[in-house]
Amino acid sequence: SVYLVDNETLHTTELTAPEHHIGRRVEYIGFDQSNRYVFVTRQFYLAIYELDGSHVGTYNFSRFTKSPIHLVSGYLASRFIIGADSKGGLWMVDPLAEERHTIQSEWHGDPLVASQLSADGHHAGLVFESGRAGLLAVPVSDGPPVLTDLTTEGVLYAGFPGKAQEELVIAGEDGLLQSWTITNGEKPELQRTYENTSGTID
Repeated sequence: SVYLVDNETLHTTELTAPEHHIGRRVEYIGFDQSNRYVFVTRQFYLAIYELDGSHVGTYNFSRFTKSPIHLVSGYLASRFIIGADSKGGLWMVDPLAEERHTIQSEWHGDPLVASQLSADGHHAGLVFESGRAGLLAVPVSDGPPVLTDLTTEGVLYAGFPGKAQEELVIAGEDGLLQSWTITNGEKPELQRTYENTSGTID
């Protein structure tokens, strides 16, 4: 069972599972970037809800994976949802248009463990289980999505500070921070590397 609790009123709403999702193990619960929608995955099924508990859509990832979808984020470019399975598969899907792009196929072997969208929603900083960091970009020209590997190991965090749209920060196990600038809408360039002396990552 999944419940949504209003922290101000303490009102509790059950997010009722669609019929073919019932009885399946919950893998992930989270909000979209605007905090207007809730994503719930049960095994390889995704359900999307509004904050009042209304069910607004589903997506069935089982057409290309039987592994649990353990991480979801969105909306990328205001329409795509990023879905990642536990074996390394990574997809961008549009539940309304039934459009999808395979970024990494099932059994890739390097699962996504964290993602953060830029303020404009056209880029996502990604961290993988191996410690690899990447930038997923949706071109403004509506071309295919592009995943660019930035660092291959030792990454703990990759994200956009504050409301930044053109700066991606990567923090590593070695205590170093890298600042990448996204130019031409999608091409990342390393600007500087500096030591994290505060001992924290925000």
